[in-house]
Amino acid sequence: MQRLLIHSTSPLPDDEESQVMMNSPSSKILSNNLCHSAAQSLTNNTSPILLTDKLKPTISNGQKQAIECSTKLLFILSLVSLLAMLCLTILSTSSSSSTSVASTKLSVNVMHSGEFISVDESFVVKARVFPVTYLDVDFSNPENLKLNRVRGICKIYLSTYFMFNYNERRSSYNPPTVIGADGLGETPYTHWKKIERTLQFLTGEESNYISDNDIVVFSDSTDVFFINNIEEIRNVYENYYVKELAKIDLEADAEKDWPLVFIAEKNKWPPNEYIQNMFEKTQEETEMVKKHYYNKDGYHVYNNCDRSNQRIYLNSGLYVGRKRDIRKALTIGINIKRAEPKERLGDQAVYQYIYTTKKYPILMDCEYKMFFSPFSVCHTVVSNPASKWSCSINENNKPTPNTVVALHSNGGFCPSLCNCFSSMKQKGSFKKMLTQYKDTMSFKSYDINTKKVTDVLMDYACGRFVEENFPQKSCNVQPGK
Repeated sequence: MQRLLIHSTSPLPDDEESQVMMNSPSSKILSNNLCHSAAQSLTNNTSPILLTDKLKPTISNGQKQAIECSTKLLFILSLVSLLAMLCLTILSTSSSSSTSVASTKLSVNVMHSGEFISVDESFVVKARVFPVTYLDVDFSNPENLKLNRVRGICKIYLSTYFMFNYNERRSSYNPPTVIGADGLGETPYTHWKKIERTLQFLTGEESNYISDNDIVVFSDSTDVFFINNIEEIRNVYENYYVKELAKIDLEADAEKDWPLVFIAEKNKWPPNEYIQNMFEKTQEETEMVKKHYYNKDGYHVYNNCDRSNQRIYLNSGLYVGRKRDIRKALTIGINIKRAEPKERLGDQAVYQYIYTTKKYPILMDCEYKMFFSPFSVCHTVVSNPASKWSCSINENNKPTPNTVVALHSNGGFCPSLCNCFSSMKQKGSFKKMLTQYKDTMSFKSYDINTKKVTDVLMDYACGRFVEENFPQKSCNVQPGK
């Protein structure tokens, strides 16, 4: 993996340095080698590990020295046991597990009150959460950094992600991945590219840093922004949508198709005639589309959704699922028979068709437990200076779940959202963060042409936009206009 314009020599604070060293790639390689040996030694020995035989030549015959040596050896033994337990955790995290939540047991012998006793320790390996987006940009070319779409992803998606998530010293932190790199200039954009290239990335070995059972949060890049830590998504997705609604056991049903969960909005898109002309349908599929898409009242609504509030329609600008499940759903989408040239197809139309014909399990985040779409309801986002993102959500006078992680303002930015971003800029939180971590804060860029992943410094790609005010012409755009 390449790293673009990064050279870091800055010392780290004393209280954080050891954590960074443990999380660095080189230390993990070293730790993995040591851990395999230590863990294997501990787990393969049913009897206590005794090191005194190896050290006898260096010990005198004096009783005092023997006692002192024994004390030191017992201390070393305890440290080795703890190291082995820590190593198993690192190994489990760095490798692909067969389940989303895996438990590993380690049985070790430790000294307690002068006797060796057996202790079982359980480690739960959680699925990691990776934000992934798509943008037609080759970040290695400095000329491309002047493009408006780069300004958009920097000021909206990337800056807010880092504000709420950046912490390389926390083992659960993962940088965002931007799929794209079509080259210089305003290359023609089509929604179909998102399907093709996201599938290319998730299928290739370049994405192996994301395991099959890790959770991917895919979104648009210039109208999605974060208001919370992305770790909240794993808890809601696994425990509510997968376990409670889909009735799937996280461990026993790991090989089953887990549902993808999409952000829900009040506007149904695309129009009926688009769906009618885009795909070649069997007679059964034609009837399903008529019943569940053309007929507004027949649109699939699951028991977690309240049809009366109208926030029931799929929006493909923000969704979540395991890597393996997103890859399977995208493969289904690629293979749907098309009646129109693929350039005319939108990713939302493809997902609506999959949802309507039940080709893959899909649920909607109607209760906005993870995502929120202010499209056509701009008044729901109100100013709140006390909030970290300077605003809050107020819909139907109901409190917003504190698990909401991201908003998707499709169709144009509401004036209230522009006020949120203007206020965040005035607070200067992101500017301070970018200055402090200018040599380390980066995102991953996947080039669809070279099929390589490069680490791109935020200061290099987005530094020029930090002092810019939010464009007033964007703030004046109402959804649908």
